[in-house]
Amino acid sequence: MDHTLYPDSLWNPGKSEIANSKMLLFIKYLNTELKLNLNTYKELHRWSIENSETFWDQLLNFLHIKLHKEYEHKTEKGNHIYDCDWFPEAELNYAEHCFRFAEDKTALISIKEDGAREYLTYSSLQTMVYQIAESFHQVGIKSGDTVAAIITNRVEAVAIFLACSAIGAIWAPCLPEYKDKSIINRLKQTEPKILITVDGYQSNGEKNDILAKVQSVQEQVKSIENTYVLPNISENPDLTQLENTFLFSMLYQAKPKTNLFTPKPFNHPLSILFSSGIDGEPKCIVHGAGGTLLQHLKEISLHNNISQEDIVLMMAKPGLVSWQWMVSILATGASLVLYDGDPNYPDLKRALHIIEEEKVTVFGALPQYFNNLEKHLYAPNDDKSIHDLSSLKLILSYGSELMHGNYEYIYEDFKKEIRVSSMLLCTDINSCFALGNPILPVHSGEIQCLPLGMDVAVYNEHGKPVINEKGELVCRNSFPGMPIYFWDDFDKTKYHQYYFNKYPDIWNQGDYVIITKHSGLKLFSHSKTVIPTKFGKIGSNEIVSCVQKLDDVFESVACGYKDGDVFEKIVLLITLKGSRELTEDVKAKINSYISISTSEHHKPWAIVAVDQLPKTFDGKIAEFAIKQAINGEEIEAIDLIANPESLEKLISIKLEK
Repeated sequence: MDHTLYPDSLWNPGKSEIANSKMLLFIKYLNTELKLNLNTYKELHRWSIENSETFWDQLLNFLHIKLHKEYEHKTEKGNHIYDCDWFPEAELNYAEHCFRFAEDKTALISIKEDGAREYLTYSSLQTMVYQIAESFHQVGIKSGDTVAAIITNRVEAVAIFLACSAIGAIWAPCLPEYKDKSIINRLKQTEPKILITVDGYQSNGEKNDILAKVQSVQEQVKSIENTYVLPNISENPDLTQLENTFLFSMLYQAKPKTNLFTPKPFNHPLSILFSSGIDGEPKCIVHGAGGTLLQHLKEISLHNNISQEDIVLMMAKPGLVSWQWMVSILATGASLVLYDGDPNYPDLKRALHIIEEEKVTVFGALPQYFNNLEKHLYAPNDDKSIHDLSSLKLILSYGSELMHGNYEYIYEDFKKEIRVSSMLLCTDINSCFALGNPILPVHSGEIQCLPLGMDVAVYNEHGKPVINEKGELVCRNSFPGMPIYFWDDFDKTKYHQYYFNKYPDIWNQGDYVIITKHSGLKLFSHSKTVIPTKFGKIGSNEIVSCVQKLDDVFESVACGYKDGDVFEKIVLLITLKGSRELTEDVKAKINSYISISTSEHHKPWAIVAVDQLPKTFDGKIAEFAIKQAINGEEIEAIDLIANPESLEKLISIKLEK
C-alpha cells in the first residue's frame, strides 16, 4: 500500500464526536471545579502529571466512584514511588460498581464456538454473583483467600470473578489450554483454597478434556481443599478420579443475603495476573481493587469513550489482562459479548458475523486478526453486502503492536469511518502505558496518546529523556494502577529488582519505543526481543512492519542470532502465502523493500521460510521463544506454546546467509 495515498492522519474526530466525548466533559469539569483554563488534551495531560494527587482525586469524583468510607489523605508516601499508598483511608467494592446501571438491561451475551447463545441481564448476573459469593462464605472462603480458576470466556467466569471481589477474595485465573506444568507453576505459588474449573474447552471444532490435567493440579497444589467442575464439553463429566470435587451447580444452592458487596480498603487485593514466564518462574502480580477500577474506568470512559449505549465484543480470555479490562466495562452499563472458542473458527469471518448479528459498537482483537483478514483479501468496506458493520464505531487493538499495514488495511478495506484505538495494555500494571483518545487524530502506526496521570517517557541508552528518538519506556511517577506487590514478596524485593533496578524510583518497562512528534507512541519491540546489532539497537517491528506489506509473505518475525559476538545478526523468519516458495528473487524483493523503507542496516543476515511460526495460546507470535530456539538456548516457557512442534523445527534449522 502506498503511504502517499494518506494525509498526515487517517481519522479525525468531528465536532459532534469531540463535543460528546467524556474527555471533553472532564476538561470542562476541571475548568469549572478548579477554575482552570485547559483547552487541549496536551494541556490536560501536562496538568495531570504536574498535579498528580489532585488529578486522581478529581477523577474519582468525576467517574462517580462510590466510597463507603471517605479519605483524609490522597496518598501516604513511603521511601519509594512504589510505596505510595493511594487513598489509604478509603473503602470501596469493585464488584458493586459493575451493577450501577439498569438492572433489566442485557449485561452479557455469551456465544460459544458451536453457536449456542445466552443472554443475561444485569439483575440476573447480580443474582448469580450473590449466590456464588454466599456459597464461598459457606465453604470457608474469607477475605484475602485465593480462589483459583481454570476457565473459558463464559458467563460463569465473570460471575466468579465478581463474587470473589464482592467478599474480598483474590481471583487467580489460568487458561485451560495451558499445560499441567504451566498451571501448577502459577497456582502453587498463590496457595488457592478452592479451584473452579471447566471439564474441558472447545477450540477449532474440537473438544479437549482437561480433567486429567485438573487431577495433576490437585496433586501438586496442596492448598486446594475443594474443587468445583463446570460442565463445558460434557453434560455429565466423570469426577470419580478427582478428590473433594463437586459440580459447580453446588455453588448456586446458597440463599444469598440482600447485599454481599463488602467494603474493603482501596488497595485491597483484587486479582493475580501471571507474567508470561519467559524469563523464569512466572511472577504473581497482585493488583488492588481501587487502583484497577480507577485506571480501567479512566481508560474505558475517558480514553475510549465507551458508555452505557455500547455493545462490546473483545476477543479475550480469563487469565489475560485484556479480559479483566473487558469486565470493568460493566461499570459503564454497557453490554459485553463473550465469545468462547477459537475466533477463527470456522473461518476468519466469525467475529464479523457476531458484529452484524449483535449490532456490536466496539470490537477488540489482536493485530494478527486484521493482518490475517488482509492476507486473505477480505474487504468488507468494498462489498458491504457481505457484512453490515454500520454499528461499529471503535476498534480496540491490544496484545501486540498494531503496525502501519494494519492501520491502512482497516481504513482502506475494513471500514473508513471508525476510530482505531491501539492500546499498550500491560499485565504488569493491569492497564495501559499508551492508548487511544476520542478527541485526537489517528496516525498510521501510532498509539494515539500517553495516558492521563502517568508521566510516561522514553530514555535513551544514556538514561536521558528523548522525544522522537528510540529508547526504553519508563514511567516517572506513582499512579494507583501500580501492582500492590508480588505474591510472597511483601517487602517488594523482587518488585524493586524487576522494575526499579535500572533507574532508581523510575518504573522501567523496558519496551523499545518512540514518542512521536504527535505525542503518540510507536512500539518497535518488547524489551526481551530488541536486537542489539553493531549498527545500534533494532526493534523487530521495524522490519516486520515492512515485510507484512509484501504479497508473498503471510506472517513474519525478526529476531537476533548470537554468533559468538557481543552483537547479534538479524534473522527473518517468514511463512509464505499459498504455495509460494522462498526463491532468490523473493529474498531480493524482501531485502530491497526493507532497505528502502528503513535502512541498509535493517536488512536481515538470513531469511528463512517455515511452515508455521510458534504462537501462544492467545494467538500472539512467541518472539522470545523463537529467539531462544534459533540460538540453541533452553526454551523456558515451551508449555505456553500452542504449537510446540514448530519450535522443534526451528531448533534444527542451520542458519547461514
